[in-house]
Amino acid sequence: MRIEDFAQKVFDSHPTRFTRKEKNAFFESTKEYLKANGYEDKDIQVTEHKDLVKSRNLVVGNPAAPYVFTAHYDTPGKTGWLLAASKLFGQTGANIIFMLLVVLLGCAAGFLSYGVLGERLPGIDPYMVNVAVWTVFFAVMIITMFVKNKNNRNDNTSGVLGVLYLAALAQKDPELRDKCCFVLFDNEEWGLLGSQGYAKWLKKNKINADDSRVINLDCIGCGDILLAAKTAGKSTVCSEVAALARENGIKTVEKTSSMIFMSDHANFKNSVMLSYVDRSVFGPLYIPNIHTSKDIECDMEKVKNLSEMLCTIAAK
Repeated sequence: MRIEDFAQKVFDSHPTRFTRKEKNAFFESTKEYLKANGYEDKDIQVTEHKDLVKSRNLVVGNPAAPYVFTAHYDTPGKTGWLLAASKLFGQTGANIIFMLLVVLLGCAAGFLSYGVLGERLPGIDPYMVNVAVWTVFFAVMIITMFVKNKNNRNDNTSGVLGVLYLAALAQKDPELRDKCCFVLFDNEEWGLLGSQGYAKWLKKNKINADDSRVINLDCIGCGDILLAAKTAGKSTVCSEVAALARENGIKTVEKTSSMIFMSDHANFKNSVMLSYVDRSVFGPLYIPNIHTSKDIECDMEKVKNLSEMLCTIAAK
């Protein structure tokens, strides 16, 4: 099965992977794709982990392989207004503005409850009014997380397709296949829970993956600049990937991960997150349209080209 055909199937039949039923259906289609590209049942395993919530990860190949290609397959709730990305200010700037608005809301709530109601309506407790305002605000924030976003082609259908295309490419070369493992993580959107559970599972099963290079694909379907982000500390694979990308004519920026560019790579030692991003008018980088209804773009040529480049790293 061609990756383009599977991509269309995901777009049409599995646009959201938010509920357990949707995730199970996606797993079945993914297994069909892998088997159509030469993998057998013994090559595919599902690992289950329970922390705050139950996570199920799909693992293809040897978890201790030198190269581990990953992506999260779960899709987010409607929190685009909370995790904003502005063409003017980028994600960092937009989130700073959002936090300033929260501060202003707090000041307004305090003024309303203590400065206005407290004087004009003596029977009303200003403190309780203030508590009510903040309770409603945080309730709205939390509730939106449980309303699934219907469009998720970049976040993170694009990363999933990249990993599965890599798996299909590796299957054609037995030596390359033995050097690679492919993992689709659950519950990234709820705090990297799937990859966290997987890291614990490796340790519990005495699987030494400390020397593995973990390459995490998160939002690679649109954008003009390749972001290679590592967690604090040393990451040889980050500079390795960035250097190769530049050799291939891809405009690339290296960053140390902050909360803005955080993903499943954070749970592994020698790791990198790859995302395509745009640069805002005032400079900061941002991933366009994620967690919103505008997330409708996934450039398959971009996904394939990046995956083919990464294949050459593992083949060396």
